[in-house]
Amino acid sequence: LAVLAADVEDGANGGVEVVRTSPVAADLGYILVGEWDAHAAVSGGDKCAAGTGRFLEMIARSLEISLDELGPAALESKKRLEIASMCSVFAESEVISLIANNEEKPDIAAGVCRAVAGKAYSLMRRVGLEGAYMMTGGVAQNPGVASAVEELIGEKLFICEDPEIVGATGAALLALEKSV
Repeated sequence: LAVLAADVEDGANGGVEVVRTSPVAADLGYILVGEWDAHAAVSGGDKCAAGTGRFLEMIARSLEISLDELGPAALESKKRLEIASMCSVFAESEVISLIANNEEKPDIAAGVCRAVAGKAYSLMRRVGLEGAYMMTGGVAQNPGVASAVEELIGEKLFICEDPEIVGATGAALLALEKSV
């Protein structure tokens, strides 16, 4: 199962409960690949905020749009812009410079979403890529990031109805399992 999750144990456990047929699970903080029970391979993000919902909130604020508008705006992009830095502070500076250069908000949003997807993809590559991918966590609700991840992996992601609660579901299931 490939699950993208903030807390690997909770997120992956919740992801396994949601769908038991995917070999890779991902929340942009951690990537788990392989059978969950085997703890096959885990790759953790660093302590930096880049690639997280907080990072996307900061960028949306810089673009003067809501977080909910960021992903759909990215899908309207007409020009490919690259965000070189994944450091939150430097990326925000890049975004401000792009705004000052009169670049369009959808193009900037798409560049940011591709940068976030690139970070997730590099974590996924560290542990190995196997087909069938699931994305969990709040960032999974951003269609710009999800689309950019799909472009990189060459496959469609499975995103459940409420991806932001998958980690909490996993935590609850682990607590229940340990209390029995």
